[in-house]
Amino acid sequence: MDSQSFSIDFKGAYTLEEQHMLSFERLLRAFCEQQPSVSVEYDNGHQISFSDMSALLNSPFTRGRGIKNISIRGQSPDPFKSASVTIRRSFSSGSFSADIAARDAGVVQLESLLQNEAKAARRYYWPIRQFVFPIFMFVYIVAWLGSGLLGIYDRAPNPDIISAGVGLITGGIFASVILIFFPRVEFDFGRGKKLVQLRAALRRFVGSTLVAGYGLYLLFENLGNPWA
Repeated sequence: MDSQSFSIDFKGAYTLEEQHMLSFERLLRAFCEQQPSVSVEYDNGHQISFSDMSALLNSPFTRGRGIKNISIRGQSPDPFKSASVTIRRSFSSGSFSADIAARDAGVVQLESLLQNEAKAARRYYWPIRQFVFPIFMFVYIVAWLGSGLLGIYDRAPNPDIISAGVGLITGGIFASVILIFFPRVEFDFGRGKKLVQLRAALRRFVGSTLVAGYGLYLLFENLGNPWA
């Protein structure tokens, strides 16, 4: 049978917990029929290889340092059979991918199992992080820039120029909030657990504030401003 290969790019947003990482390792071990290699790069650039995923998760380095990326790579005694899962976290984007190769139907089965495990780690806000940069923010910024450039081209006082500038600043702030508080990839173990909890608390605070603010707006609209 000819060699088959798949490259999977898991789009959206994911929070990887310990059980997810252990499951990825277990799936690659079963596929390759031997223990895959496990390596990590921390935020300070320090790279370490571990005997297995449990050793990585229990390491004092993992508890004390932020993780930049984790790689699980399996190689079967069959030179044509291999699989890997690579997860990278970064300030603005991050990536989550897998590569599988073999000369049997196990490729398709492993792909399905990895997809299912990835779905279990997917966050509720995944639609807005389908792309590295939120595409709707790109459209928004282009529209405002186009409006401002049109005003400059007309060579006449045009409020669209000011409006475009304000819109660009607003769009930039909004995009920054999404990139920081709605990450594509985060590790919910070791030192990363505190960051995950902090982001979740801030999202709840902002959401509650917006709901409360909108509720007060509707109240004042119907009853009038009591302080007027």
